[in-house]
Amino acid sequence: MNDPNTNYGKTAAFSLKAAVQPFVALLGFVLGTCFVLSNSTAFHEIEYEPKLMVRQMLTDDSVVTDKSLNRCVSCDNKKDSCMRDTISQEINYRLYLLRVLSDSALDRALVSNQLSINANDFDDSALVYFHFDTMAIPRNQPILWDYYLSYSLLYNKPVTPYRIQKYEVPKAVNFPTFIDFFTEYPGFILWALLIILQFTILPVLILYAWDLIYKFRCQFQHLCNTRAFWVNLVLSGIVIGIFVITSYVAFFNPNLITNNLFYKKMTPVLLTVGSLSGIIGMVCFTGFILIAGTDIKAKADTTDEEEKEYLVSMYNEMNALFINLLLISSIVLSSIVLTTGVLFTSINSMDFIQKLSGDLGYTPLAYHYVILIAVLSSLLLALFFIPAKLHLLELGKSIRKFDPDGKLTDKSPDLVKILQGLIVAGLPIITGIVHSFIAAFINN
Repeated sequence: MNDPNTNYGKTAAFSLKAAVQPFVALLGFVLGTCFVLSNSTAFHEIEYEPKLMVRQMLTDDSVVTDKSLNRCVSCDNKKDSCMRDTISQEINYRLYLLRVLSDSALDRALVSNQLSINANDFDDSALVYFHFDTMAIPRNQPILWDYYLSYSLLYNKPVTPYRIQKYEVPKAVNFPTFIDFFTEYPGFILWALLIILQFTILPVLILYAWDLIYKFRCQFQHLCNTRAFWVNLVLSGIVIGIFVITSYVAFFNPNLITNNLFYKKMTPVLLTVGSLSGIIGMVCFTGFILIAGTDIKAKADTTDEEEKEYLVSMYNEMNALFINLLLISSIVLSSIVLTTGVLFTSINSMDFIQKLSGDLGYTPLAYHYVILIAVLSSLLLALFFIPAKLHLLELGKSIRKFDPDGKLTDKSPDLVKILQGLIVAGLPIITGIVHSFIAAFINN
């Protein structure tokens, strides 16, 4: 006969657990929102004002003129002097147009195909080491700008090509509020929401994955050594750390994502989300190690019916644990890939980055990095889930020796299980590829 007090205790524990997860999710949402949006002036962009840049290049005495372009091979002194007068008059006329033309007309007449970033001189370090700095002395790497005069708007005729060059240190333009920034660049709204969503969901998934493993260990205590469990947890963290550090140094160092291209608190946000993702990775991967290290083959030839049912139940629980952990891991890694893809798309929509990409012929934040992150994420997942899956397949063969009809075990064919596992494990790659196609479609 069941003890009412015992049943009541189980019900109370279940109710408490059911209440904790929504509370943790709500707490994560509040903290994430405050963390991401607490500073209303945290968002900014690299200044790109073509009208101002053209005016500076036409009036600044310190700019460099390419004299090799303003002299013909057969020029004599009289012709050279005449050409310089023409250029001087053209510059004065363009300065006048800068004051009277609208922005759209100015872009067509004075900027388009004339003002550009020098692709040969440009180095990614100008973006990698970009600092949001309000100090009087800027610390950012300068960028070389070119301005070409090949057509006289004053005389309405072609002229001998003339080039003006100027080194300009990129500056940050602050937005009064994050609402203004999101209005200018709406793609970052989705990025901010995804970051807040990770603050909300990741702690809940950590608790959920830990609870799954805890219940499995409690149910099959004779198979789960406590000391070995904690050792596996530490080893999982070490493997994840080594994998992430090696991948970063090999493929993403120096890293354009962690700088201050648009957001002052980018590094703290990435460290927080990365830490939460690392913790849930440690928990899930420890579960995979636990599954891979559980051996019940020695008892598979038993004739005791109760023991058979117990072994089948154990196998089914291991299968369920594996599927749940694989799904949690794939969701977390896919969210990382999706967030990174949205971040790249949003940054590439900014005015200065669009100008830079157009002049260089490529974007420094190319989408193949999203695919690379997706492949690395799936590879990290495969390091742990493949041994566990192979072990489960081997155990399944042993279990079916005394359950040939599949009355107690899962009746799905092994091939279907393998395909399902591959699809779930490949979610990060699938997410990255789909996002790259969508981003390419939008940009075109």
